[in-house]
Amino acid sequence: MSFKPSQIDVFARSYLPFIDTFGHTEAEVAAAMMISTMRYDGDELHPVSLEQVNAWAREAERSEAHWRKLFSNPFVTPDIDMLIADGYARWVGEGPEHRSGPEDPVRPVEFTERGIARLEEKGWVADV
Repeated sequence: MSFKPSQIDVFARSYLPFIDTFGHTEAEVAAAMMISTMRYDGDELHPVSLEQVNAWAREAERSEAHWRKLFSNPFVTPDIDMLIADGYARWVGEGPEHRSGPEDPVRPVEFTERGIARLEEKGWVADV
């Protein structure tokens, strides 16, 4: 099934996004940030760079209370590498050893089929 990021309310069940979906709060926050960035940037599932996610996060922190509260919590840190390690996302581009980060903030990351299926299995995708 294909869906639009806007069909997902990442805070529908808790003040933490995607609770009990990807196994770690850090991975769930990272996934929610990816979905929210996609919604903000065309509302289609597509790879996003850390640069795009950070730009969205700056805007969300100013304008969305849920995100502002979450971003101010020092115990909640998004971790895309956890999503990747568990097979829910992958870097797009050359070399499996290459990781994005401050030295390469434009390399995109995308959900794998497993990650998309997990969102559907856990009931996060609303019917249109």
